[in-house]
Amino acid sequence: MHPLSACSQGAVCGQGQSAPGPDDERGAFLYQPDTVLDLQLFLDATALAELPDGPGEQADDVHATLSFEDQQWSAGLRLKGASSFRQISKKAAFKIDFGEWDPDGSFYGVRRLTLNNMVQDESMLSENLAYWLHAAIGGVAPRQGYACVRLNGDSYGLYSVVETMDEQFVERQFEDPSGNLYEGGKGADIRMGRAELFDIEEQGVPKGRGDLEALIDAMETYTPETWLEALDRHFVLSELLGMWAVELFVGNIDSYITRSNNFLLYHQPSTTTWTMIPWGEDQAFTEALDPLDPYDPDVPAKHGQLYEGCLASTACVDALSWRIEELVEHVESESLVEHAVAQRDLISDLSRSDPLSGAGRWETRGAQNDVLRFLERRSVQILEQLEEPR
Repeated sequence: MHPLSACSQGAVCGQGQSAPGPDDERGAFLYQPDTVLDLQLFLDATALAELPDGPGEQADDVHATLSFEDQQWSAGLRLKGASSFRQISKKAAFKIDFGEWDPDGSFYGVRRLTLNNMVQDESMLSENLAYWLHAAIGGVAPRQGYACVRLNGDSYGLYSVVETMDEQFVERQFEDPSGNLYEGGKGADIRMGRAELFDIEEQGVPKGRGDLEALIDAMETYTPETWLEALDRHFVLSELLGMWAVELFVGNIDSYITRSNNFLLYHQPSTTTWTMIPWGEDQAFTEALDPLDPYDPDVPAKHGQLYEGCLASTACVDALSWRIEELVEHVESESLVEHAVAQRDLISDLSRSDPLSGAGRWETRGAQNDVLRFLERRSVQILEQLEEPR
């Protein structure tokens, strides 16, 4: 059994917590910047025995009960993660589906919860700050909040509550929610022969991967001289370049631009435009990536094809550089550093006393200070990188 921590003692758990009012946007209360939710999960012996020992081994959800503010909900539960996967005896990450047993089931209107264990991020700040910046510049990105989680009374520590990439996310973000939502990674990319490697998160129209295959075929016809035109034709260009600018600014070493990983694509059939969506930001604020050569020699993986094509195009490089400069101005005006300090202070005690994170109090404190130092110097640094001779 796990020892009780500040989370289970209620030192700051439940701070700012309240059930949503009738006028709240569906799920908004989960992602407030001044709130740490207090969530309890209950699994019986049968459910615990059915949980997997490794990633990708769970075929079906097990039955779970979630308790929040003295109310209970029946839900399906599965363990999540690849490199971040942990067994239930350790700091497991969870996907919770309130519609698993009841097609109309929901948690205050929310169909699914994603609880990330943050075991790859000792600061426990990376997802919060990266998604905040994506949203601050008008990008499409999931919302994020925090919760203390207890399982059968034992503290599992502090978790990141990340908006689930499902039909509710699509309905909130897009005027036309009838399209396909694809998850990339594991080799999936806008390259010939890679369409089948995408997972279909939400099946819309057309059925299958015909729209994705058409995009891949179309991109094969463009040259460096026409690459920027191609991106503008098939994507909302300012959003796409803005997403890349954020990933470069925050130094995410495990993203589309560096490893063709951790991204989703959504296609709006009515406009025929595509949107690239960031995901898996737990390795942001890791390295001061050179925006025009974000190569990691320790990782034998290619840049995403769209970004690789951009680096070969003078016009695209110029457009991306301008977008990065615009982002830096936004970072200064929107006070990202002040937001980061506020979030650090919000989770300070809980993150440093987390019983299962794998990082001690001082390691967590040091990692949080490293993130703040990264942010304080990044604006000047990335502008200097853009000015370096090539």
